[in-house]
Amino acid sequence: MDLTRTGQPSSDVNSGVWIGLKAVVTGKSFEWTDGSPVDYTKFAVGQPDGAGEFGPPANCIVVHPDTLIGREALTNAWDDDNCYKVMRAFVCKQPVQSC
Repeated sequence: MDLTRTGQPSSDVNSGVWIGLKAVVTGKSFEWTDGSPVDYTKFAVGQPDGAGEFGPPANCIVVHPDTLIGREALTNAWDDDNCYKVMRAFVCKQPVQSC
């Protein structure tokens, strides 16, 4: 499988990229949208904390691919954030096609 970044660009540099992981129980139990098991995580130190930018609940897991000034610990790490923020970029899994 290969990953493809897609979605609408966001003007919010703090929004991160949704990776298709969501909390079933805020901050405790997670599942992929395709139902595959969660066998790897890369949460930043102190995450998941169940509190998003706009307060709890924070049930969508995002990755911040760029360094955020003052939030460097989140660079390339996972963070739980609010699902109802402005439409963010997302990645999806798709089969690799041969050339």
